[in-house]
Amino acid sequence: MDKRELIQLARRACHYRGHYRKAVCAYIPEIVDHAHLEKGELSGMQDAFELEKRLLNGATDWQRYSAGACSLVSDYEIARRLFPAPDAERILRRELRRSNTAMIERQGSALKHAALCLKAAFRALRILDEGI
Repeated sequence: MDKRELIQLARRACHYRGHYRKAVCAYIPEIVDHAHLEKGELSGMQDAFELEKRLLNGATDWQRYSAGACSLVSDYEIARRLFPAPDAERILRRELRRSNTAMIERQGSALKHAALCLKAAFRALRILDEGI
């Protein structure tokens, strides 16, 4: 099992629709790359929870990962990724009126969904590798 296989299968496991699916799928390789996984490290992991812990890079959850600047930092960049271009600015203004951290929270949710796809892909690859 290698990173490339994990990313490909995680993208296929992504069951979200529309622009949000595109955004979640964009986070998948970024999360894996940011974890700096060594060659063969994936095969040595016991379960998907160990993978998630490694992907979180020391953060306790995906909200903290997002708030800790491990992903996109600018509210504008986050809005452009999560929403279609014509709606991004309008949604950004609305969300920032609600809370200063609204976009970071939205990104945290998308990161969590990307991690769920990665965990599902990891479990499937483990089954294929073990030949069960």
